[in-house]
Amino acid sequence: MSKKSFQENEPRVPESVEGIQVNSCKNPLCANFNVEPLLYKYNNKNDSNGQSKVTQDPNYTIGAYGKQLPVIKCRACNEFTPIKSNQGIFEEKSRLGAYLTDKDLTCPNIDCDNHHISVSKLPTAYYRAGTTNNNQRYQCKLCKKTFSTGNKRRKQLRPEINKQLYINLVNKAPVNRCCEMLGIRPQTYYDKVDWLYEQAQGFVQNRELKLLQNFETDRLYLSTDRQVHNSNWLSRDDKRNTELLAIGTADNRSGYVFGWHFNYDPSMNPTVVEQETLLLNDYDKKVPQRKHARLWLERDFEKAQQTSLNNKAQSQGSLIGDVAAKYSVEQGRFNPEAAETVDNTVKTPNDSMLVHSEYTMSGHFHLLKDMLSNVGKVRFYLDQEAGIKNAFMSSFGERVVDNTADAFYVRASKDLTVNQKEALIHQSHLRIRAMTGTSYRQMSAQAKEQAVLRLIVEEMDNLVRFPKNPERWLRYPFAKKPEPEKLVAAITDISGLSEIHQARLYKNASLHGIDRFFMQARRRMYIFERPFSSGSNANRTWYGYSPYNPENYIKMAELFRLFYNYIHVGERDGKTPAMRLGLAKGPVSYEKIIYFDQY
Repeated sequence: MSKKSFQENEPRVPESVEGIQVNSCKNPLCANFNVEPLLYKYNNKNDSNGQSKVTQDPNYTIGAYGKQLPVIKCRACNEFTPIKSNQGIFEEKSRLGAYLTDKDLTCPNIDCDNHHISVSKLPTAYYRAGTTNNNQRYQCKLCKKTFSTGNKRRKQLRPEINKQLYINLVNKAPVNRCCEMLGIRPQTYYDKVDWLYEQAQGFVQNRELKLLQNFETDRLYLSTDRQVHNSNWLSRDDKRNTELLAIGTADNRSGYVFGWHFNYDPSMNPTVVEQETLLLNDYDKKVPQRKHARLWLERDFEKAQQTSLNNKAQSQGSLIGDVAAKYSVEQGRFNPEAAETVDNTVKTPNDSMLVHSEYTMSGHFHLLKDMLSNVGKVRFYLDQEAGIKNAFMSSFGERVVDNTADAFYVRASKDLTVNQKEALIHQSHLRIRAMTGTSYRQMSAQAKEQAVLRLIVEEMDNLVRFPKNPERWLRYPFAKKPEPEKLVAAITDISGLSEIHQARLYKNASLHGIDRFFMQARRRMYIFERPFSSGSNANRTWYGYSPYNPENYIKMAELFRLFYNYIHVGERDGKTPAMRLGLAKGPVSYEKIIYFDQY
């Protein structure tokens, strides 16, 4: 046997980064679930002839979807999973969780070599230059630029309108109306929104660090879903929109929203990234091996447009049919985990970059894993989406193995009329009366719960299976107005639990936590309102409520998340989600968020 080259001895899958290794079997029913593959095909030892010994991974083989998207195949269950860059997942998690860490001070001159060197890491690169308003000033030794540790509050003109602007934002006042009511110009409006967002980041850092440090609870029931948002075109010569996908997770009981994240990175410059990609010859490498694996590169986006298919699931007229259609769409994708629609109606942003949606979803769940590390058991109820499922599995895999985390798919009918909903509710009540001999409305709360659990246990003997998919779906037998018709499937192994325990987990299955949050965002912020659209003479669409700058989605989303979690009280109990979760003793005032560093 001839000596193997260095190229042949490169890692079969990317090495782990900061404890992140997402490339393993995602099937929780498989013996290889969460078992890491061998990194190298050839070991570092030589035989008696000085030749490399060939070692075969007993658990996985490596294949590919096309030339540049490698996949890992489990030898035990034969499932394929696209290989991802662990570095890219780490970068995305770091981006989404950046607000939880203190930002390092660096030279603000982007053309200076010290721009990427912080004061804390290399203080000898800077001079101390006195103080301004009790804030330490520094001078860069290279370019002589001075800067301060202070925040931007001292630069704010007309601070008396900051609170009113925040109130207007969460009460569906559009830009022009805000400017008219407050007597400000559009540029002042956007400057103040930027500043409010920065202040909000400071406030939530303090509060949500408690989740990482000392928040403890027995269990949480969480719901996760995603939405699609469009930013409007900027040029009459290119009337294509930029499509963003946003993933959110909320606690179903308290309503607290742990994260609302978009596959968009405003800090990345497409020109710089493209230059680095060409310099490193990354287009010739497999995607997980690239420096910017998490980002949509120019050529990849163009190629995806040329080969795009209609990959949106169409309603089949029944919930069972809709689930089957969704599976069919995912099986037809080049990458089953990629949820984006990339065709000739969309484009990449001009001055920033889109992130591959599967990386944002993985970053989202890895951040949640850290935030919920002190929670005894977590139960996730997920929208039916392969990318969401695998992001959960790769993030919470260890906890799934330890039986401290489970997840379920939930699909509910959303287009039923009031009469249809009432008919389904009536049928549920008739079924309970036939089973118990008692009217549902006359039952005690405990009796109602026991009756519903009995119905679920009966349905557990008639689970629905779809070809080529491992999940078995339960027809939820009891209708309620918010979710009158739904299907639920366990995507982790719950067979070791008692029958009644399984039934309780099915009973709790719901997306209402995150769906309510999304609904409130649409009702209270114009930017998230369901868009009205108008066609153009180039067969393009302009969305009436959508922003021109996609970054505004991120800023407005975080401002609303804080309002929803800490300020807005529920009509029934007078509490905020943060109060119910134990992160606040009472409703938080706008002032405590806007001027958090004074409190």
